[in-house]
Amino acid sequence: MGKNILYPFFINPKVNDQSELKKLSLVYENIYIHKYRINVLNSNLRIDSILNSSSYEDLIELSSTLDFLIDKNIIKEYNFSNDKSLTNNDSQILIERNQIKELIYRKEKNLRIFKKNISSEESQKYQDDLNKLYLISSDYDLRLDTINLRNLNEINEFYPYLMNSMSLFNEKEKKQTVIQFILNDIPTPDNSVSWEHIIEYRSDEDIKNKYLTLLNWINKISNSNLKLSEIKEEYDYLFSEYKKQFKLHKMKFNNSKIEIIINASVNFLSNIGTGNYTTSLKDIFPLKKKNAQLLQEESKLPGKEIAYIYHTVNKFK
Repeated sequence: MGKNILYPFFINPKVNDQSELKKLSLVYENIYIHKYRINVLNSNLRIDSILNSSSYEDLIELSSTLDFLIDKNIIKEYNFSNDKSLTNNDSQILIERNQIKELIYRKEKNLRIFKKNISSEESQKYQDDLNKLYLISSDYDLRLDTINLRNLNEINEFYPYLMNSMSLFNEKEKKQTVIQFILNDIPTPDNSVSWEHIIEYRSDEDIKNKYLTLLNWINKISNSNLKLSEIKEEYDYLFSEYKKQFKLHKMKFNNSKIEIIINASVNFLSNIGTGNYTTSLKDIFPLKKKNAQLLQEESKLPGKEIAYIYHTVNKFK
């Protein structure tokens, strides 16, 4: 089952900072963004082009990046109304969301009315309260979209990227919590790390296998009777064990390569001197064989379940 996250793209205050998207792409198979939010970006792009705004070039770059990521199947667009496939069990969330929307409407209206008659400090406090409500409202929208996608697609898993930890529904599934503390270990690539670099990493067959092994462990451990604290302890143990064993394995790997290269070089020079070129070529083959053998041994190391995390941390830290 693919793990996907819904991302509230238009809220991101730094239009040219894609670090969080890069980090999410290292953990989730796809990042889902509502088509409306991408349309908002394109609308701003058109307005800024007319106004010659200073953010125009940033928006152009961001729009091009989104098109590229959609083409590479990292970002996926979705488009439906919040209540399209909600069940009766979800109706309370919809009611609460509508209440928040109504509260925002009233506060915005009051702010317009009272703005001229209150101090700048009071106006700012009012605006800060509104901003908090905007975040909560966005979280509700995203949560409802997540429920819709889950109801429409039972094969894949969907999780919301919530901006406000104090959201009233504050749902925390066991599996979602496990994914979250794994996500916390993933470094955030900065703007110097290109999307091409990340796509190349995601496409590597060995890395893909490690990623699938991690997903398998997440699924099994989340369905166990272990408490979250016990799962975290096991995760920390596996990470520590793999880190130790991989360092020993890498040392063995490097020593084996040096030994093979030295032996092959000695034999190669000796055989060249006697004109035995066929034997000289055969002396190079053990290196490939040893590489394959050691790579196979790596897949059996203790803690291999979270090998993807270890290698991703080392790649992007």
